[in-house]
Amino acid sequence: MIFSLPKKQLTLKETYDRYIEAVQKRDLKPLMSTVTEGKDFTFLPSLGRVISSPEGYSRFHIRWFSYPDWTIEFKLEEWCQSAEYGYFRTWHRYREKDKKGVWHEEEAYFTLIFHKEANGWKVVYDQITPIHK
Repeated sequence: MIFSLPKKQLTLKETYDRYIEAVQKRDLKPLMSTVTEGKDFTFLPSLGRVISSPEGYSRFHIRWFSYPDWTIEFKLEEWCQSAEYGYFRTWHRYREKDKKGVWHEEEAYFTLIFHKEANGWKVVYDQITPIHK
């Protein structure tokens, strides 16, 4: 008889790190493994519209990850954890080349709120706030 040990759940920080790495690698599957499957979800991208489902979040990232010329760098600035929730405030610099070959840059903060669910820590809120200099 073969016994298998239960899969170890990631810590909140490990889940955040998986999220960041998935974005940098443009890898949808590990990204979405960090996102809730529940109905209580909000994404506020920098353009101001509201995406209120994990499915919409997935579609957004499929489109974004398909863009050929962009880079992003992150710097974690603050995080906090309680028994059921955790949040991260992260600075990022996003660069994207337009169709004319000109690079454009945006700095922003993004806030991720995670909820402790039965299958681990999951993103339930993502907000991007541009930094205007």
